[in-house]
Amino acid sequence: MNTSIANKAMLRFAKEYAQKNWLLEEWVRPDDFWANKVEKFLHPEKPQVIEVSFVAPVFDEDKERGDYWQIPRVKIDSYWGHPRLSMVDKEHNFCCISYDRETNKFKEGQFWGEHGLELAESVKSKLELYIQMEVPQIQNEPNNRRK
Repeated sequence: MNTSIANKAMLRFAKEYAQKNWLLEEWVRPDDFWANKVEKFLHPEKPQVIEVSFVAPVFDEDKERGDYWQIPRVKIDSYWGHPRLSMVDKEHNFCCISYDRETNKFKEGQFWGEHGLELAESVKSKLELYIQMEVPQIQNEPNNRRK
């Protein structure tokens, strides 16, 4: 599957964060957002987003409460065909960051919570570091000079 460098960076971040914080991988329901379906149909050659979700262990009765969204998690999904990472940390701060799948550049972000902005900046910096590590470096070759 052709995936973007940004999606690969998000997968690395999500797996590392999940392992560090004891999050469990959960089933990801098939993507049914109409815009993503249209994108896949119209542009099958473009990078597809690998989706994954990790969440803190919870009992079923906890899922039924209204504060389920506050449970620590990290999730990667697709939004208009572009990779998006969203997460909630242990202090209930939230951030959501989208990258352009062709340019691997930051596209948009959201946050809330007392330290949501700091969380978003931290995640964005880490993703950009991983993207930079993935992008093949252009080697400076000497110019071919005529003798």
